[in-house]
Amino acid sequence: EYKLLDKNTFYIEIKSFWENVAENFREALEDLKSKPGVNKVIIDLRNNWWWYLWEVANILSYFIEKWKVTAEVKYINSSKQFYSHWDPLIDFSKYKIVLLQNSWTASASEIMIWTIKDYYPETIIVWEKSYWKWSVQAIKNYTDGSSIKYTIAKWFTGLTKTWIDGVWIEPT
Repeated sequence: EYKLLDKNTFYIEIKSFWENVAENFREALEDLKSKPGVNKVIIDLRNNWWWYLWEVANILSYFIEKWKVTAEVKYINSSKQFYSHWDPLIDFSKYKIVLLQNSWTASASEIMIWTIKDYYPETIIVWEKSYWKWSVQAIKNYTDGSSIKYTIAKWFTGLTKTWIDGVWIEPT
């Protein structure tokens, strides 16, 4: 969801990182481009604990120059880097960026927050500490109905390769 809050402020809420959210985010940015007086963008990631890394990597492509790393996932014996696929739709350096988070902001949202903060250090983070989920899990189901959830990889931000294990993203 997105809307103009006042003549200077544009608001975008991302409720989950699931299929097509990057496409919807692009629509919001197209609308933002048509608002010449806007100088502040608020992105609301509160209560967003969804994990679809492809979608957040695609959204980060709207912020980060083409072919720059947006996130990295490190497994025991390998790693996978996600890259920006295109040049940014708008120049975010011309905007004050405010990211809203709370204790249910986790997973892909935390990657988005830290990667934006990496590339745009003046970004403001508001509300509460994040959930601090910086690992990738898999679930093994057994025939008796039980299951086990275990960590298979760790996530890192694109620019500084930040990995935070057990440390929240603090409001700034």
